[in-house]
Parts: sequence; C-alpha cells; structure tokens
Amino acid sequence: MLVMVSGPVSAESDTTRMENTAKLNRVAAEVLKRGHIPLVGVNAAIPVVEESGVTDKYEATMLICEALAERCDAILLIGESSGACRERDIFQRCGKPVFHDLDELPA
Repeated sequence: MLVMVSGPVSAESDTTRMENTAKLNRVAAEVLKRGHIPLVGVNAAIPVVEESGVTDKYEATMLICEALAERCDAILLIGESSGACRERDIFQRCGKPVFHDLDELPA
C-alpha cells in the first residue's frame, strides 16, 4: 500500500518543527520496513513552497499534501494537528483506511 504518514509538523520553534518532521520520517521508515511505500506529504510540499515565494505557505503546503493524500491507499496518523486532520478527512470521505498505530498496518 501507498501509506501517507501524517502528524503535527508546525510548531513555535524551528527545533520543534525539525523534531516533528524527523518523527514522521522515522515512522515512515518503519512503514517501509513493513513492506509498504510511505509518503510524508510535507517532505514533498515544504521545499517547493519555500522556493515558490507564496505568501500563505500553510495553505500552499496543504494544497500539495491534500493532493497527495487523494492518491494514497491509507493514512497512518501519528498525532493530530489541523493539517493532519485535514488529510485524515480525505481518507475518511473516500472510505480509505485510517490507522493510528504501526501495528494496525496489514502485513
């Protein structure tokens, strides 16, 4: 399965944002080890948004993340945030699986 790994990224400090992103990447690595293809939307979105010069970076990031979510088979939600919940809602609307723990992923 193509599994989106999602959770909180935004934070008050750059350090916390980096820690949040690192956590998503660690979980994505575990998804890969379990035989699935992980996708972390912010990894695709943030570098593009930073280069674009758009004024509303959050909405531009979400536009990309939501487009990617529509193409995934399932989401692994490791924590809630406004962006992660927006992604989760796409999966729920489409009737696609929403997992909250690595152990819920099928082998």
